[in-house]
Amino acid sequence: MKKRLIVFLILFGTLTGFRNTLYAQYYKTGEDPARLRWSQVKTGPFQIIYPQGMDSLAFRYAWLLEQVSPPVMSSLGISSPSVPIVLHAYNVKSNGTVAWAPKRIEMITTPPSEGLTQNWEKQLVLHEIRHVGQMHLAGRNFFRFLGLLLGEQSTGLSVGLYFPAWLLEGDAVLTETLFSQSGRGREAAFLMPYKAYFLSGISYPYDKWRFGSFRHYIPNHYALGYMKLSVARYYSGEEALPQIFDDITTYPYWPFIYGRTFRKNYGYYALKLWEPAAEYYKNAWKAQDALKMAFDPGLQLNKSVKDYVSYTSAAVTEQPDGETGLYAIKSSLAQTERLVYFPNEGSQKEKTVTLLGQINSSVNAGRHHLYWSETVSGHRWAHENFSVIMTYNTVTGKKKTLCSGTRYFNPNPSHDGHLVAACHYQPAGSSQLHLLDVNTGEVRESYDIPSGQYPGEVTWSEDDRMLHILLTGDEGTGIYTLERGSGKWDTLLLPSFHSLSDIMEFENVLYFKTDKFLNTDNIYKLNLTDKSVCQLTEVRFGAFDPLVAIKDGKHYLYYSHYTPQGYQLCRLPLEDLLCIPVDISQERQDLPLLSPGTGTTFNIDALRVPEDLEYSVKKYSKLGHAFKIHSWMPFYFNYNRIEHFTFKEYYKTVAAGATLMTQNSLGTLSSLLGYSYRRGFHAGHIAVDYSGWFPVFSLQADINDRVRTQTSLAPPEGTQERKWKTDTLSSVHTDIRLKTYIPFTFHSHGWSRGLVPSVQYRFSNNLYTLPGTQDKHVSNQSLQLGVQYYQMTNLAPRDIFPRLGFGLNVQGLFDPGYLKLFSHVFFMQAYGYVPGVIRNQALKWTVSWQQHALKNRLFYLGTFLQPLRGIKENHHAPATFATSADYAIPIGIGDPSIPDVLYIKRLQLIPFGEYRQFRHPEREKEHAWSCGADLLFDFHIFRIGLPLTAGLRYAYTYEKKHHVEFLFSFPAFN
Repeated sequence: MKKRLIVFLILFGTLTGFRNTLYAQYYKTGEDPARLRWSQVKTGPFQIIYPQGMDSLAFRYAWLLEQVSPPVMSSLGISSPSVPIVLHAYNVKSNGTVAWAPKRIEMITTPPSEGLTQNWEKQLVLHEIRHVGQMHLAGRNFFRFLGLLLGEQSTGLSVGLYFPAWLLEGDAVLTETLFSQSGRGREAAFLMPYKAYFLSGISYPYDKWRFGSFRHYIPNHYALGYMKLSVARYYSGEEALPQIFDDITTYPYWPFIYGRTFRKNYGYYALKLWEPAAEYYKNAWKAQDALKMAFDPGLQLNKSVKDYVSYTSAAVTEQPDGETGLYAIKSSLAQTERLVYFPNEGSQKEKTVTLLGQINSSVNAGRHHLYWSETVSGHRWAHENFSVIMTYNTVTGKKKTLCSGTRYFNPNPSHDGHLVAACHYQPAGSSQLHLLDVNTGEVRESYDIPSGQYPGEVTWSEDDRMLHILLTGDEGTGIYTLERGSGKWDTLLLPSFHSLSDIMEFENVLYFKTDKFLNTDNIYKLNLTDKSVCQLTEVRFGAFDPLVAIKDGKHYLYYSHYTPQGYQLCRLPLEDLLCIPVDISQERQDLPLLSPGTGTTFNIDALRVPEDLEYSVKKYSKLGHAFKIHSWMPFYFNYNRIEHFTFKEYYKTVAAGATLMTQNSLGTLSSLLGYSYRRGFHAGHIAVDYSGWFPVFSLQADINDRVRTQTSLAPPEGTQERKWKTDTLSSVHTDIRLKTYIPFTFHSHGWSRGLVPSVQYRFSNNLYTLPGTQDKHVSNQSLQLGVQYYQMTNLAPRDIFPRLGFGLNVQGLFDPGYLKLFSHVFFMQAYGYVPGVIRNQALKWTVSWQQHALKNRLFYLGTFLQPLRGIKENHHAPATFATSADYAIPIGIGDPSIPDVLYIKRLQLIPFGEYRQFRHPEREKEHAWSCGADLLFDFHIFRIGLPLTAGLRYAYTYEKKHHVEFLFSFPAFN
């Protein structure tokens, strides 16, 4: 553990020597729309902040927090700390966050459109409350004392140094599983990749399981942590985690405390917890596998790969000429999600049709059209985004949005092709099923979803008179039928707590997948006439997305078959399927490690939220809660300045003094107040950022951090020309920057787009005196106007640069002073990305032009161009043309590791070349260039979870000099 602390401190110090970006506060998730007004409810230690008019939503969360907090906290041996909770009702990216500095819980209340097995509010509260308990434990003992010096950030320091993500998230998933009848730990797909690897005899070093890979698909830290902790708890027989937190926070300076406390409480060092976990699950899966009969998965329609690929959501269209077309969603480590077409199902050939964005549904076919839903960004607010229905015409090749600015999920067209059914989630929590016109998007019919239920996938009956829909509520997930016209609901399949999804109807039979038996997702059918259920597949690892369609007069089942190489698209004739009758109502068999134990008698799924809840509601004033002090430091440190750090002016970033930081709970106002001392200068610093209005406002001010100066022409000495001289003034120096900008975003359909107009004014009270005007002084001022636009494809895991994209940056810098001392500057830069020779390689090009208006001006005001790589100083000229090219080459080297010391995920080789042309009046053009390459390693050291990138840059310049420098980057600063 001593190595971890030393490395953290070295990295922290090293960071300040490199040009990177860090935002003023520790963690901001974005803003809600400015139009919202806010209310608050206080219950026990919780302050729930939510949009006005959503009292019933807030009341449900308040009641659940009251019920869940005591048992969850008591299992950790603590009581809940006071913490504000912000409900984001207009964000459709279902998630939750617990952050410390400032401490708060942020909950996105829109439920997921797929994969729910229990009430979303219950799962969200249970998971996030466990994180609150973890953070409270991490801030105790030594770090509670440290909090006197650092504030809430001391808890963040504790977590960053000692409690990795696999531990925190694994414990939270284990909690949501043990304290309920569902939870991700009971879902077969959650650990399915491990099962496929283990039962296929594939094993990797622990570092690869821990940190991931660009070469092979590795499950995330949620699954890794759950595996380790579920088995550790099973063998230890008690809740050992509180003792581990207590030992570490009591003796964080003891170099062996980390390993010692895990061994004492779990019987193994933290690293060695993986071995018994892998062995336990491997044996359990082998036993389940032995009970399965041999099953032929059918014809694989896609090409086999050695690493990983995913083909999901098969859809078959019917063309006007009677021919059929097979489509699917494809993604891999090398490619982002896209819609692909199989022109000949037997040839394994495919064609990319269109890029997909953040798709949140399956793809469904209606005649020759395809339908799906995607999450798209709002134009300004991070916590207001939308889910829209997309349609693709397979005849014309045109893709369009059916209606924009909506919250529609899981669209499915009717058989007659006139309507599309879609689930509509209201921000306040209720839901409807809308039947929309396929051409205009107008709502033709609307049906309320029963109270307390969340709608999922929907499919039509053969005659379009009925709709079958997945609903998830207090009893779990079931299949229901809605009769059009009357709005009558009937139950087809009783709800229970197991994974149930991928429903589709064909010829009065309902097909679906579930993991109810042998902890494996398989495909089943429900006969709508006699309600009997039969199992159709018995694969080893998982079968998903069933689709029955007719091809050349024969009935086939298309589905996604999981293997160690990912999701393969397979096809089976219906007569080759199993037809094993099953009792779908029987209880699923959990592994022994999920049996109730110490502290797990509480079951959140047994709770029923009362309908007549009442709490005292008060207005939440943005102004009254604008400044919330969360952290401080007994020295001056300005996070805003790290990007511009230089050793010459280090004091602008870090110095002796003190720092105070604030951030409001809504994440719209953050500020920094600092005092620094350096060489006799007692300086004050202010930084304020407000993003709660449409434009963002930023103010920075530094007072008395250096001498104030006056620049003027010195008297002539003999025959020498007069020169400019700078004198020191006794008064206080002041430097103020005020900036406003609007960060428009238009992310959609696989592309990231943005438009950022900005205005910045800077004032310094340093004085300048023109020749012959000794009585007239002017301060140093500048006004910058600009606009930036960017558009680029999303990155695949292996990409370094986007595969396609372009951007434009236009800036103007002006001297508003009346004495016209400084030049005006006009700058324009275009850049773009194009695919390289090999997949995941890409070329970035830039072309820039900078012009100074120097007529009757005495000084260059500034420059937007960075120095050539390999050259320290910038060259100023009235006009400058610049161009550059960078070619990114990711290089896999086999994921080598030195256990406990180093794990290298890949190399990045980026050759570059730059050229500058400087133009002066009545002089020849000057030329400058540099070329070279960056060689970077993506790696982890000493099993620290934070991924690092470091390497060397070599440059050869027009001065015929060789330049080598060390490069280092840090994800939080990228």
